[in-house]
Amino acid sequence: MSSGGSIKTGAGTSTITVKWNVKGSSELVKVTETSSTNCKGAEKSLAVNVQHSVGLNEVLLNNSRISLFPNPVTDKVFLYFDVLKPVNAVVSVINVLGQQVASVNQSVLNNQSVGINVPHLSRGIYYAVITVDGESKSIKFSVE
Repeated sequence: MSSGGSIKTGAGTSTITVKWNVKGSSELVKVTETSSTNCKGAEKSLAVNVQHSVGLNEVLLNNSRISLFPNPVTDKVFLYFDVLKPVNAVVSVINVLGQQVASVNQSVLNNQSVGINVPHLSRGIYYAVITVDGESKSIKFSVE
């Protein structure tokens, strides 16, 4: 039985996204339906094959893990923030000529995603430059 995952998005809903800590192995995962009043429902064990993520890039910034997905992107790129405390994040999208082509300035809580629309961008390579508390890191991604 695996306890190698944590809910990334969708807690309390019928659809969740799980971040797996165990990679490249087959795991048995027990799923239990629980209502909002803590009544347990059906239980079912599922075999899950955990593979390395495709199109996910991560950086560490000020003790926070920030992930970019999907990569490559067509319509909207997301940055997922796994932060210890609420932070103000500035995300700039920079093309290969060094020009800023999009930006977002947003207060971010733990386990929150920030989306940036990119359908107006030409196919090619871009960089998401993320700044938190004066420190910056970049993640390379492509637009198709």
